Amino acid sequence: GILRRMLARDEQPIIMDGGMGSTIEDHGIDVRSAMWGSYCFVDGLGREINDQIHADYVAAGARILIANTHNTRRAKCAEFLEKLNPSELPESVAAVASSERLEVLHRWLHEQAVDSAKKAIPAIAEVAVASCLGSVEPLGPYAKESQITGEEACRRFVPELQVRRNSGVDLIIFETLTTRCEIEGVARLAREHDVGDFAVGLTCGSGGETLARVSMAEVADILGDTKPLIYFVQCTRCEYVKAALEKLQSKLQTTDIVGVYANDNRVWKNRGWQGERISPREYAKQAITWKRMGARVIGGCCGIGPEHIAEL
Repeated sequence: GILRRMLARDEQPIIMDGGMGSTIEDHGIDVRSAMWGSYCFVDGLGREINDQIHADYVAAGARILIANTHNTRRAKCAEFLEKLNPSELPESVAAVASSERLEVLHRWLHEQAVDSAKKAIPAIAEVAVASCLGSVEPLGPYAKESQITGEEACRRFVPELQVRRNSGVDLIIFETLTTRCEIEGVARLAREHDVGDFAVGLTCGSGGETLARVSMAEVADILGDTKPLIYFVQCTRCEYVKAALEKLQSKLQTTDIVGVYANDNRVWKNRGWQGERISPREYAKQAITWKRMGARVIGGCCGIGPEHIAEL
């Protein structure tokens, strides 16, 4: 695929895009529903804004776009439907029987997100498209402990794989992984199903472990035989990346590929970001360190926008 070709050919790091949810919010879209940034697809002008953000990232130099799919998970769609007036549903979703709406909305949102990313790519450009998915329920994006088994996590990943597998994306990224059960769930899914090229995004704290204190040695042990295309340190405060990347590199095979798409140094509290957003220049300075440590793919997550990617 296109991404494997880029990784095999390019010596310089491949630049990925930045965060979608936080950039959508910067454009005035309400992200407080269960859909988070993906709410833009059912919000009037939101789809146009989503299209423009992807185009801005391509113009900034991104060669990997992540479709706005983080919170299009089936469970989030169900939560969204419970609270939504049927008159607010997209026409194609509202037209089906209520018993079928969850499945139709789940697939429709993913299709919209992937189409939006692909639409931003010029015909002659070499740009890959990834689909991401966040933590499975009942775990949140910053879960501190396992609440389900790895087997149950795998079962909950299956419907997400089904909508992504034939969508024409170049990579599936399992994001914001913090707990052992989620990591085991991804490993089990990869062993039991045709996942295709996939990556993992590990959300880490200050000590070089995930937020749920899963060590990089455990990560390598659990996932090693499933051969993720890329191991990312992801959705992690940028000041914490160096320790996590160093420990991850030390436990992987020399042929394994690592990457980074980090948050700025603000703190998520009371459903809002607190603190000061990092400047594009300062983020790029941090990224130079990650490059020297061997990161082959570098982009951004929450709080990192097109101006940061242009600086990279």
